[in-house]
Amino acid sequence: MKVQCRIITLLIMFAAVYILSAEDLYRDYLTGFKDISAYSAESGYIVIPNRLEKPIFDVYEYDVADKVFHYTIRFKSIPSGKNSRFLAEADKGNCGVVWNYVDRLNYYTVVLSDFKDYGSDIHNKSGAVVEVVKFSNGKRITLYKEEINSGINSDGGYNSVCLLYDGRSMAVQIGERHLKTFFVIDAPQFEHPFKVGTVTGPRSVTQVKRIQFHSKLQAEKANLTGYTYQQIDSIFAKSRDVKEGYWLYLDRIMDGEKSRLGGKYRLAVIRKEVGYDILYMSGADVFPHIWKPLMLKGRLEDTQFLDNYNVIWYDAEKKVIDDDGFATFTDNIMTIHLPLNGIEVRFQKLK
Repeated sequence: MKVQCRIITLLIMFAAVYILSAEDLYRDYLTGFKDISAYSAESGYIVIPNRLEKPIFDVYEYDVADKVFHYTIRFKSIPSGKNSRFLAEADKGNCGVVWNYVDRLNYYTVVLSDFKDYGSDIHNKSGAVVEVVKFSNGKRITLYKEEINSGINSDGGYNSVCLLYDGRSMAVQIGERHLKTFFVIDAPQFEHPFKVGTVTGPRSVTQVKRIQFHSKLQAEKANLTGYTYQQIDSIFAKSRDVKEGYWLYLDRIMDGEKSRLGGKYRLAVIRKEVGYDILYMSGADVFPHIWKPLMLKGRLEDTQFLDNYNVIWYDAEKKVIDDDGFATFTDNIMTIHLPLNGIEVRFQKLK
């Protein structure tokens, strides 16, 4: 068996770094990559020809602090010269995806290495070796290695690599047409800034067809506010606004087919220059681990009608509900109406 490894011991490197703060990014050969890569070609692709004896890194900075995210890149590696089974290993086309890149001695990479077993002229075996490697102060540490005979293009075609982080672990997914999880890193520690991209080995060409990045705040971090207990108690002690104060779940009317009760909430309502903030204080039964006191549970927006407000509400999963919701106040009762969700919940004012 002959294995052509696509990872190079990085003693010297070139690197291009771009900084991105977008939560959603999509680039392909139709949109071009000029705003995110120095190697964007007229063809629309990222094309990184490396005719030197030094690897080239093309990495970008993404903001992933306190976020879940997925980064997907579709690319292929081709040799700079004519392909042949008799080419030296360094001529075969060497590229990979890198992340948590700090410098040439510290980063993670996933490597796709093609292998061919020319046992006979009739029965040839080919496939790919998937390898996840960590470089720490120049030391190469193999975290995962597996020989794959299907699902990955090992003949110079495109493959996709996805880094999928769910807030607890990061999955490394690879595939030609369908992504498959090959390796999972539990509780990963990300560098800030988080740099991810490609590495192109000597006498190789990397061609990138598509890059997609999406991130959002982890549910446990979303809806945080700057309020403190002392602050809101002070506000309530001085307030003459009957709507300001603590409110406790009273009862509800719900369409069981459309929704379910997230909890018997205790809330705080605080007047703003325009409208009111509704803060969660306690009572979550559904996804309680993502709710902490003083997080934003909703907002009341002023209308032209007395004691009637438009409502922006965050459900148990912190998904925003902002269509046709409204709130009414009558005799120390606050009623939240979310008609499209089949919800009507009443809260009573606490003294």
